[in-house]
Amino acid sequence: MSAYVVDNRVINRILFSINHARDCREERTRLFPTPRKGILTVIPVEILGVNMRNINELAVMQRYGEYDIDKLPGVYDENNKMIRYVYKKEHNINLMLLEDDLREYIYQCSEGDIVNDMLYLELFEYHKLVKEIISICLNKVGVKDD
Repeated sequence: MSAYVVDNRVINRILFSINHARDCREERTRLFPTPRKGILTVIPVEILGVNMRNINELAVMQRYGEYDIDKLPGVYDENNKMIRYVYKKEHNINLMLLEDDLREYIYQCSEGDIVNDMLYLELFEYHKLVKEIISICLNKVGVKDD
């Protein structure tokens, strides 16, 4: 399996969705599911983003045995330096995009001992929740889920 450091936008769209769900007081206007428990429910998104990027980088480092961030597969700037993580609000209003982003992120972090990390495990469970909701919605409208 190849692994790479995901684009900042992937992490930031996931965080936008989680933050929207946490902050939305009116359930019928909530676009995304609220994480069930744990650190996803309490840590500010800016800190979650840094932690998400860190475990993604560590997973890629473990995959390739390369510990120089500027030699890992990922998104680079014009000076051939890995673009560092910065939290930026990336709007998302689509549950399917959230599922795509979570799938990509989880897959790129599935290396070495990262699969035992608490944040990874919570995001893995959140991804399962999102997939369950999508499956329920697709079944209600008569669309077969793959």
